[in-house]
Amino acid sequence: MIRVWRERAAAEVAAASLVIQQARPALKLLVTTTSSSASFGVAQVRSHGARGPGRATPAIRFFLTREGGLSILHDLLLRQPSDRPRPLTEAPFSRAALARRFRISRTHVRQVFGDAEAAGWVALPQPNRIVFSPEMSEQAERHFALTFFAIASAAQAAMEAMKSTARASRDAARQR
Repeated sequence: MIRVWRERAAAEVAAASLVIQQARPALKLLVTTTSSSASFGVAQVRSHGARGPGRATPAIRFFLTREGGLSILHDLLLRQPSDRPRPLTEAPFSRAALARRFRISRTHVRQVFGDAEAAGWVALPQPNRIVFSPEMSEQAERHFALTFFAIASAAQAAMEAMKSTARASRDAARQR
């Protein structure tokens, strides 16, 4: 379990460090020590809880609360052209392929995107195409910015906790 959390934390810090360079030193700690991953996890939970990334982004929160929703959204995000003008524009879309890939029912996928379309966050102009609203794109940008900030803050807190623990261990060793 610790290995899984460490790998997840390392992937998150690696992604965040592309945008926030100050997070990069935490990546080395996560790869080399077990306690840093625990510190990172605790700090990340505190950081996310304090900032509440989903509160300012109801469209993203909608996908977060649906089974496989955020994974599907990430998949569609990655299927867009790289030279797009905003984070979410349009992408190839197949309900059946998404259902297979994420091991959920086509009915569920149909319901999620039907509800998202009714809310005005997406349009399905063709059976094999999805178009995201500008508001959905803005919310995605805000969500990722808040997420990267939370990860960078958690990485910084974990590094500080590691320094404090190391300092306390050195002090205890000197007193012996």
